[in-house]
Amino acid sequence: MRPPQCRLWLLSCALLLTLTAGCRQNTDVEPTPQDVAKVSPEASKPVDAEPIKRPPPALTPLARVDADGTLFGIAIDELGNVMVTTLRGRKAVYVVTPEQDLHKTPIALEVEGFASFPFAVGRGLFAIPLPTAKTVEFVRIDVSTAEPTLQRVGSIKTAGVPAQVLEAFGLLWFSQRHDLDGGIGLLAVEPATGKIVVSLPTEGEVPVEMTRLLVDKQEKLFLTTRNDGGGAGHVMTVTGADAAPTSVAVTDGVPMRVFSIDGEETARPLLLRYETPTVLDLQTLETAFRLPFAPHLMATNGGGVFAVSNPAGELARVARGSDGGEATLHRMTEPGVVAIEFVDSLLFVLNSKTHTLSLRSKADLEENAVVTFEGEPGRMVVDRARQRVYLTLPELQQIAVLSYSF
Repeated sequence: MRPPQCRLWLLSCALLLTLTAGCRQNTDVEPTPQDVAKVSPEASKPVDAEPIKRPPPALTPLARVDADGTLFGIAIDELGNVMVTTLRGRKAVYVVTPEQDLHKTPIALEVEGFASFPFAVGRGLFAIPLPTAKTVEFVRIDVSTAEPTLQRVGSIKTAGVPAQVLEAFGLLWFSQRHDLDGGIGLLAVEPATGKIVVSLPTEGEVPVEMTRLLVDKQEKLFLTTRNDGGGAGHVMTVTGADAAPTSVAVTDGVPMRVFSIDGEETARPLLLRYETPTVLDLQTLETAFRLPFAPHLMATNGGGVFAVSNPAGELARVARGSDGGEATLHRMTEPGVVAIEFVDSLLFVLNSKTHTLSLRSKADLEENAVVTFEGEPGRMVVDRARQRVYLTLPELQQIAVLSYSF
């Protein structure tokens, strides 16, 4: 008889041989159809997903805000505060804040004389040119209390008629027209003190429009001016509060606007002139490309595509032509267009003849959504953060507020 240790050793060997044989048998087992399906190339192919159905673009009226007087100018700051000026009425300036109840009377302020186009120059800070008083008044929106209030925070007297206000290089810049003292058409003041620190002559020419751009990562301020005789002008470039400005003469056409179609930063500022379809490269004054017509309205989307319109009722979507030629992508006739503005892939078109605000496809300018008003619309601003549109209805003395989606 074998000892117990020997029997235990033999039993362990038998068990090991059984497990080894079982493993060999499992490796030789024919796969089942279910096993084949798991590794089949057909089974590994991705299943086509159902396309996500997006709702169509929409415009939804939210409210009408009443104002006492014919509405004139409108501006919006980066916080979504909207300021509107009126031609007459007991109150000359109205403000709508994004958090307020749109069905309540908006906060208002009386000013001296006619209030021109307001300009947002900071977070909650607006500049209001008063042409008849030759003054620029600064108003801040105070939202620290339960009900927002308007506070006067200072004013600047100008020798000429104030036209436009812009912030650049930490200063507030003013262009002024008519009755210029010493031919000074451009001023800059310190916001904290109101002290005038820069005074630049415009050689007897009338300022047209100021623009601020980043050119090769450097902030620059451009001012176009026109000769009283017509047909010519200059473009002034300011690169800093202490830097001497440069000026370029434009002899073929009146300079209208310096702009970029590349977004906020560009290496190639462009010049648009009145009554001419040719866009110039500002650095060389050579033709950059041609437009289908001479525009009076322009909107850019920051991606090399923009829209233009003219008083004859033509509307076009345009891309920059690399060879200097015309690069019209879509063109149509629509009289009465008074404002155009891109929002991502869509274009807002405000029409005073049809009394409509429409949301258009960028590709072919097809209407995706439209709202009709009882009265003639005037001007509009867009709050992209909250997807709202504010527009003036001058005859109805109302501010229309709409939401949009796409």
